[in-house]
Amino acid sequence: MLEIPFFKRLRKYISIKEFFEMIPNLKLIEKKLGDIVFLDESNVYMVVNGRILLRYHEEDPLEF
Repeated sequence: MLEIPFFKRLRKYISIKEFFEMIPNLKLIEKKLGDIVFLDESNVYMVVNGRILLRYHEEDPLEF
């Protein structure tokens, strides 16, 4: 896992100990084409494979 480019870059900012403390909190969530992912302040999302379209709406996103 430490050889994946994202985690290699992350190690510049956190220690190995901090890295391994995060691992139990990681959760894989698979999304299908067309699924909506809502971002919130308590989670970090990482796209491992595929592509995404980002949209930002000032108001309720479900109205659009």
